[in-house]
Amino acid sequence: MSNNNPNNQCDCMILNLWSCVNYGASLTCYGVQCLMESLGLTSKVINYVPKIGLVYKGSFAENFAKKYLNLTAPVQSYNDFLSLNNSCNIFITGSDQVWNPDITRVHSSGVHENIYLLDFVKTKNKKIACAASFGLDDLFNTSIQNKVYIEIFDFYVNQFDAISVREDDGVKILEDTFGIESTQLVDGAFHIPKEKLEEMTKNYIKTEKYIGCFTLPYFQSKKWYKDAVEKISQKLNLPVKNYNFAQTKSVEEWLGFIKNADFVVTDSYHAVVFSIIFNIPFVQIVNAKTQSRFMSLFRLLNIENNSIQEQQVSNFDINTVVRKFDWDNINNIISYEINKAKSWMSEVINRQKEAKTQDLDFINYFVSKTLIDRNNLHKKIKYLSNKNKIKRKYYKYKILSAITFGQLRAKYTIKKNHYHNIVRYIRQETKV
Repeated sequence: MSNNNPNNQCDCMILNLWSCVNYGASLTCYGVQCLMESLGLTSKVINYVPKIGLVYKGSFAENFAKKYLNLTAPVQSYNDFLSLNNSCNIFITGSDQVWNPDITRVHSSGVHENIYLLDFVKTKNKKIACAASFGLDDLFNTSIQNKVYIEIFDFYVNQFDAISVREDDGVKILEDTFGIESTQLVDGAFHIPKEKLEEMTKNYIKTEKYIGCFTLPYFQSKKWYKDAVEKISQKLNLPVKNYNFAQTKSVEEWLGFIKNADFVVTDSYHAVVFSIIFNIPFVQIVNAKTQSRFMSLFRLLNIENNSIQEQQVSNFDINTVVRKFDWDNINNIISYEINKAKSWMSEVINRQKEAKTQDLDFINYFVSKTLIDRNNLHKKIKYLSNKNKIKRKYYKYKILSAITFGQLRAKYTIKKNHYHNIVRYIRQETKV
């Protein structure tokens, strides 16, 4: 497939995690697109849909993209990415966790994780990071695999023309680990104009008062979490309403759920972001792996830490958790941060590009091809050495998807399709 497509022509292209069937990812991408529009630039979102566990086809992410995102022609291979260099001269990665290796490793099927470091962008074009996030407070306190990523990251991040990150921890990582200066900017979701959010939620009118809970099923099954929610419910004298994630529930419905709540309980970063945007008081349930994202946001907006975790449930102060927020001050800071992001982006886009040796284009291509070949070899070894086990799983989920109904059938169908694709791959590779 070639993307030398006149329909791809634009001022800038955006690459992030918009297709991963996540409400926040869809809205963050849209927000970056809105930011570019506010600067008078035409933008396109790179239409790359990696193959991951959640099925994109028919999901709310696909419906949202069709309705709101300006997409390029489909991009499926590294050569497709390379051909985008002919359609514009500014490439943006971000917002959200585009620099979290644990996430990008999963969201890079068909290519490799370095695409989120814009390794495919040629030296003649600009590379900009817009509120990119590591999602981690310390890259070294992770897996050995991530330590290898650090060396590759160092090579590519130094090729960027301008870097902004979402968390103050990100600023520190770049400075302490790589000796690179960066600017902290708010998440892309903050750039969606209020009138557009009003239009998106116009069909979801508030008809009842409730505490809106949006958390991972993991938390919903824990007694301590239930106890915490019960305490909040008793304090506010309000019923609890859970929003259970489903691939077919629209982004607009999710936004309406947050907007119409009287109080929000969530472990989701973007549920916190939209609670803040809609001025809905909230409490964040701590997920230890990614807590730095929340703390950075609270520090930026001068929000007193409003998080609770398992160890606190027996003795946390309900009057501290359920309290009045200084929304005037928070909204003023948000307005300042939005204008700061616009000024920063305008300046780096209009700045004279620093010349770089074109030898980098060959080196980047060589490194990328090596990684693609390595990944393909690892995949082939893994699948072929487990082919009998994979076939058994395929037939298992094929039967289960045929004899179950509702959400259970949908769950088993996803697994069946996943293993069916692997079985087809095995048959192709073992064909004589």
